[in-house]
Amino acid sequence: VMMITADHGNADIMYDDTIREPHTAHTLNPVPFLLLAEKFRGTALRDGGPCVT
Repeated sequence: VMMITADHGNADIMYDDTIREPHTAHTLNPVPFLLLAEKFRGTALRDGGPCVT
């Protein structure tokens, strides 16, 4: 099983044009969550969530 996620986003805003510096703060944008396992092939969390343990 492999789970891939992040606790925050910040790749969507890399540079702040207002202050002309890199944007290093977290954003409030959603981040992806990937669950990879042969056991769950062909299912999704919306299918009822039995794979969430």
